[in-house]
Amino acid sequence: MDVAVKMCATRGIKDGDTLIGCSLGGMVACEITKIRKVPALYLVGSAMRKEEVNGLLSMLHPLAKVAPVDWIRRAAGKIPGNVAQMFANAEPSFLRAMGEAIFEWDGLGETETKVYRIHGEHDFVIPPPKKVDLLLDGGHLISVTHAQPCSEFVMAGISKI
Repeated sequence: MDVAVKMCATRGIKDGDTLIGCSLGGMVACEITKIRKVPALYLVGSAMRKEEVNGLLSMLHPLAKVAPVDWIRRAAGKIPGNVAQMFANAEPSFLRAMGEAIFEWDGLGETETKVYRIHGEHDFVIPPPKKVDLLLDGGHLISVTHAQPCSEFVMAGISKI
């Protein structure tokens, strides 16, 4: 919860704000939703609970403590695709910490906040849940590859608040 409190203080997030989070940022937005009265939360390629993350990643996450992250990052840099490139450019300490934190996360839980979900139908990191508000023909980084439809969906919803 400390991260959520610090984010609110640093970024001036207050009750009544609408939150939008992509991937890991969506999980942080879920944590902020627990401490702020948020009318709407938009999760873009993100999870509401750790069980929504790819099962294989869940099984492999204990290896984050001992895996040769630098070698894996270099190898990922040779794989085409946005997710591989994002992984290749991330700090090893961040990858290790998040590899553990995600699977220790309690998730959003019960909330009065209206949650909207935007997903790529080919997302293998956080596969689309059964209830999706906008499903696009893309992968995990749907907010990057399909920015226009994501933005339009969010703006249409915000204008109704």
